[in-house]
Amino acid sequence: MDEREALARLAADLPGAGDDCAVVGDRVLTTDMLHETTDFPTGVDRYTAGWRAVGASLSDVAAMGAEAEAAVAAYGAPRFDPAEVDAFLAGAREVCEAVGGEYVGGDLDEHDEFTVATTALGRTDDPVLRSGAAPGDALCVTGTVGRSAAALRAFEAGDPDRGNALFRFTPASPPASRSGRTRRR
Repeated sequence: MDEREALARLAADLPGAGDDCAVVGDRVLTTDMLHETTDFPTGVDRYTAGWRAVGASLSDVAAMGAEAEAAVAAYGAPRFDPAEVDAFLAGAREVCEAVGGEYVGGDLDEHDEFTVATTALGRTDDPVLRSGAAPGDALCVTGTVGRSAAALRAFEAGDPDRGNALFRFTPASPPASRSGRTRRR
């Protein structure tokens, strides 16, 4: 069973499964997990890993039409290099600040592979759900389409500076007001 099949299976018991975040009252909550072998190509520095991992969860919050409030990360690695941990923390803090949120902590654990699990919390009185989409609705994309692909090519070409710069996307912030049904990503 792949990830999509697993999510479909969960949806039977968890009606909110399948959206970018869970809706809990006027808050949205999401968790993402990234691994060195599948999500952080060779050349990704820890600053970028912190930015990108936390940014992925903050992006989910924005996709739900919520304003970011806070994020945490569980950082697992075979060893803890002080400079790497500090760089990760700096990236995590700065991406939160970029969207008006706050990085409030997390957890550290020894792990065979560098792995990060992030959780982000946001507030909205009008969540944008995937189930709310209908034929004819506008689908909008924020950021630069192909940016991550360009980053991967830069890493493959041996240009980690360019790859890291491209990998550090800024998650969208929801507009102050919305009219009609929209879906941001």
